[in-house]
Amino acid sequence: MRLYLSRIEQSVLVVLVLAILGAFFVLSYAYGRRQRESADMPFLEAASIPDVMPSASPAPKAPTDEIVVHVTGAVQCPGVYHFRKQERVDDAIRKAGGARKDGYPDGLNLAACLEDGERISVPTREEWRQLTATAPPPLVVAGAADPLHAEPTKGAVKPQAAPAPKNAPVPADTGPKPLPAKKVHLNTGTTDDLMTLPGIGPVSAQRILDYRKQQGKFTDLAQLLNVPGIGPKTYEKLAPYIEL
Repeated sequence: MRLYLSRIEQSVLVVLVLAILGAFFVLSYAYGRRQRESADMPFLEAASIPDVMPSASPAPKAPTDEIVVHVTGAVQCPGVYHFRKQERVDDAIRKAGGARKDGYPDGLNLAACLEDGERISVPTREEWRQLTATAPPPLVVAGAADPLHAEPTKGAVKPQAAPAPKNAPVPADTGPKPLPAKKVHLNTGTTDDLMTLPGIGPVSAQRILDYRKQQGKFTDLAQLLNVPGIGPKTYEKLAPYIEL
């Protein structure tokens, strides 16, 4: 038995070993390259995915500001109603079903803006006649005719008041109006609050509210002198019972 290889056999053995090493190197290189491509694949796929994230939904609109107004007096459906800001007294009367047949909405400033917590009272024609019998209407436009106080046309018979029956009971004297228990705030007082002041009746109270709506809130108590019908003597009576 031979214990050595011939030169040819050694050469063949060397070629086989080199072939095996070369094949191993090629396989190792191919395997490593495949591993690197597999590792890079998620990044490439993620980069190719389009941005499909849903856009943020628009913020819901803020609810419309509402105010609450009490509509009463000579209207079809008196009650408490909700309105939007900047709506007018005319809108309030319409929402309450409109004025009754005996109502006189023209006694109010129909173009005035509504305020939250306000009370709108529509007078009747008879109430308006009584309120303005001795004082000019507070909201008459210069040159406009007042249908409730217009002079009768020539030839028309002016109605005369019926004579009082004999022995008619004389109404009892109710005495002076009681003074208010606390001071009335000029910028928040309602018609009823203002009517508790000495010398202030429904007409003067409405004039104060109209002045407050048209000119803005009072900043000085003396601004009451700018309200039609309130003079220095009336102001002296009011001063101890009003505040800002």
